[in-house]
Amino acid sequence: MVRPAYPPSTLAGVLDLVESARRDNTDHYVHLRDLRFEVANPQPVPLHEQIALACAAKDAPARVRLREDGWPRVFRFLGLPAGFGETLPASMVTSSLNYKLAARADELALMRVRHAEGSAVLRGLLPPSHVRLDDRQVLQQLLRLAGASELRPVNVAIREDLLHVRLVDHREVDVGRGQERDLVHPGIDIHNSETGAGALSVGRCLYRVVCANGLVFPEGRAQLRRWRHAGSDAATLRRQLAEALRASLAEMRGLTDRYRGLHGVPLVEPGETLETFMRAHKLGSPRGRTGERILLEMGRTGDLFGRSLFDFVQAVTAVARTLDVDKRLRFEAAAGRLVAEGGVVAPPRIA
Repeated sequence: MVRPAYPPSTLAGVLDLVESARRDNTDHYVHLRDLRFEVANPQPVPLHEQIALACAAKDAPARVRLREDGWPRVFRFLGLPAGFGETLPASMVTSSLNYKLAARADELALMRVRHAEGSAVLRGLLPPSHVRLDDRQVLQQLLRLAGASELRPVNVAIREDLLHVRLVDHREVDVGRGQERDLVHPGIDIHNSETGAGALSVGRCLYRVVCANGLVFPEGRAQLRRWRHAGSDAATLRRQLAEALRASLAEMRGLTDRYRGLHGVPLVEPGETLETFMRAHKLGSPRGRTGERILLEMGRTGDLFGRSLFDFVQAVTAVARTLDVDKRLRFEAAAGRLVAEGGVVAPPRIA
């Protein structure tokens, strides 16, 4: 995974980073009859190292290695459960996979491949109905927006199944209490997957200057699930990206007012609040390592007496910043929902 300690200073720099990370990727439309799973290594190694994908299609690599984290989507593509094959020998797994391929022999598939160190690695096996929208295209369309070149990247993560970019605007708002300044910037979060792991999404966010903590507001996210590569679609993408950016800036005042208002909401029972928050948002056990770190973060500058929900949000987002991208975004989105709902720790249950 590419996760630079210091993100590029411009959006164009992020595009350069993405182009470098993706330059050895190729796409191939193949009939399933031209694919066959084979036992390539009978040694007692992880399943994805035992099995390879042979391909007889023209202009496609003859043999493709598999990725451990890509297995679930291969199984899903072939109609098998995600945990399939965990306790089976490789020969039985390949037989089952090849049976599924034979049953759909005339179907086409999009095989996305990365070439590395003299071999080909399977990025994704996708149905032909999958509409390609690559990371480079998203960033190129964003760059064409008026004023987008002024957005500053503050978080960038590039891995096989995910692109995450957080861009913030130059304007700032003070959410501090009294004479204590605490500046935040509005911005947008962009997520995309080239391998079918998720849709393109654009969400609003706030970025806190003093500690680089982030808040994501998921209810404002625009899901762009289907995409066609035509001129009109490029215009649609630019329009939706522009709308997401305008919404983030337009709604900034209301969100920051709610954020600032959490200073006045006392945190009566920190442990109980944490437990309710983590369980309501399915963030794991509040008694686990992450929960303990959140409580320690709240008490870092003193005891827990007299704390507010603002302090609680800061502790959550501070700890989130140290987690991997997926977990971090989940915690930031949960904290963002708490702010957006005016301090409601647990979202209302749907009857």
